[in-house]
Amino acid sequence: MAKRAIVATVAWLAGALLVWLQLPAGAWDVFWAEDGRTFVGAWLRDPSVGLVFTDYAGYLHVVPRLLTLLVTALLPVSWWAGGVAWVACLAVSGIALLTFVLSRDVVAGDPARVGLALIPLLIPMARLEAIGNVANLHWYLFYLMPWLLLAVPRTRAGAVGLAVVSAAAVLTEPQCLLFLPLVVFVLLRDRRWAHRDRRWAVPVGWAVGGVGQVLTMLTHGQRHADLADTWSAVLGYAANAAGTTVLPSGGRLAEVVSHLGWWPLLLLTGSVVALAGLAWAWGRYEIRVAVVTVALGSMATWAASYFLNDHADYLYGTEGGRPLVPLVRWGTAAAMLLAAIVPLAADVLLGLGGRYRVAGWIVLIGLIVVMLFWFRRADSNRSGADWQTGLDDARQACTVHPGRPVSIATAPEGWTVRMACADLD
Repeated sequence: MAKRAIVATVAWLAGALLVWLQLPAGAWDVFWAEDGRTFVGAWLRDPSVGLVFTDYAGYLHVVPRLLTLLVTALLPVSWWAGGVAWVACLAVSGIALLTFVLSRDVVAGDPARVGLALIPLLIPMARLEAIGNVANLHWYLFYLMPWLLLAVPRTRAGAVGLAVVSAAAVLTEPQCLLFLPLVVFVLLRDRRWAHRDRRWAVPVGWAVGGVGQVLTMLTHGQRHADLADTWSAVLGYAANAAGTTVLPSGGRLAEVVSHLGWWPLLLLTGSVVALAGLAWAWGRYEIRVAVVTVALGSMATWAASYFLNDHADYLYGTEGGRPLVPLVRWGTAAAMLLAAIVPLAADVLLGLGGRYRVAGWIVLIGLIVVMLFWFRRADSNRSGADWQTGLDDARQACTVHPGRPVSIATAPEGWTVRMACADLD
């Protein structure tokens, strides 16, 4: 047991370091978006326990609020930005580790489980905006949700722990409610599974989180104008969910579309869907359930994000002869779940043996190599506005006006953390 705990700890820290190294150096001491202004700033204004269950933008963000509370309570103020970034990396690594452990009830071989665990650590789409901040952890929790629901807890303590994780995930990412069909399936099929009493734990956690999110959205939710351009949504899915894994650059994808049209991206998406069909046709029952779940989950999260957000800038196609291929963080969860089809199909091929085994290794290693190829893509939006420099400037301003609050710049441009001079030390 002790040896297993040591191995898990080393893997957890190594995974966090892997994510950390993908951040541009200029982002290591920079608050990103809501991390500073909304989450840390809120703890400075109102350090009460009730803040954990306070909505932002119409829904709950329990995990980011708890993690920023942990950082601000335990670390000196000069370490807050780097501390939040590092805690975010640890959280992503923890999700990867949980994916490896929980997928044992679906996937037969360890290589495919490793592939599933590497996806949240290496998916290129996340480098656009999602890594190194707690504001975008909800995409990773959405990726974790199917593995939570498909797992069979081994002990009652494990069942309680997974129920808590499930509730925390839904209380952070309301789109986890999209897995309602899987929850119903698990509960109905539970009559034929072993450990029946434990199988209810995760769905119960999911339901508790769901009640919290639904009540919050009903009382604080915001209205959004729908984008009715379905074909634009399809093209956006092909670009963000599939295209970014191979070429994580909106500019380069636009060049591909300009020269070859949308067919390469649509064919790439279709190829992954074909792998899903292979896994369905030849895979075990558990693989079939998983591959349908991740495929539909990937499409559902993109559709929900795309149609429920009023962002007319994110239209896809061609305008005046110029291809429109904007990349947006909504594609992060969609890209991870679509990529998960590859290890699932690889597990089926590896299990068949012979020439299929070779094909399985090619498919699995190919995905990992492609993700590693873009390991340190530059991201200029994440550099500048470093926290330490901002603190130094704020302290200097406080020597002149000690009673006046100061605003410390964060990223992206225009975002700030407002602090009292007394909080700078």
